[in-house]
Amino acid sequence: MVLLTEKYPEHGIRYQVNRPVNDDGTKASHAKVRFNNASDVARAVENGYIEVDGVRLDFSEEAKKKLEESRERVQKANDDLTVLEAEQMNAESAKKQGEAMAKETENMGKAIEIFRRMSKGGVVPSNDEKLLMEFDDKMYQTAKAMQAMAERHKKHKRLSEDEEEEDGDVENKMGTNPRQTTEIDVEIEGESAEVTDVSEVEKTME
Repeated sequence: MVLLTEKYPEHGIRYQVNRPVNDDGTKASHAKVRFNNASDVARAVENGYIEVDGVRLDFSEEAKKKLEESRERVQKANDDLTVLEAEQMNAESAKKQGEAMAKETENMGKAIEIFRRMSKGGVVPSNDEKLLMEFDDKMYQTAKAMQAMAERHKKHKRLSEDEEEEDGDVENKMGTNPRQTTEIDVEIEGESAEVTDVSEVEKTME
């Protein structure tokens, strides 16, 4: 099997050629050409031809029509997938924001209760003091002052929780799902070649 990557900078056309080799060492008369993306198909159609393993492949009007139709299907499929990925990321981002707001509300309630306990002279665990201090340092200082002046010093159970490592960033999933691209079957005879089929396949090349 012969796998060639052919690129024509002057036309900006990128594609791969897959041409098998026969048992006797000669190249097969058929090959597959896989374009890198929809824009490469558009440039190829505009150019009117490409080279397949050194053989010029001129596109007939029928081939151009099929290529253009395939390009449109590929472009729509890939655009739709991009939209779905964006919606998924937005949903995950909104979920994380909602979780963060819920946690903030929970910490606010705990901070108020810790303040109440300390201001009445209660002795709270160091982690609870830390929670109140991080939530509002002025409230913490006031609570400590009131705690020192109180006559009773009741010990309280811990309200705060151990901090868990949170991944605050939403994973960028744009472009992580397989995209579609156009592939053509080519029949080669001597120095001439023609398109025999046009289809859409999953993109594997970069």
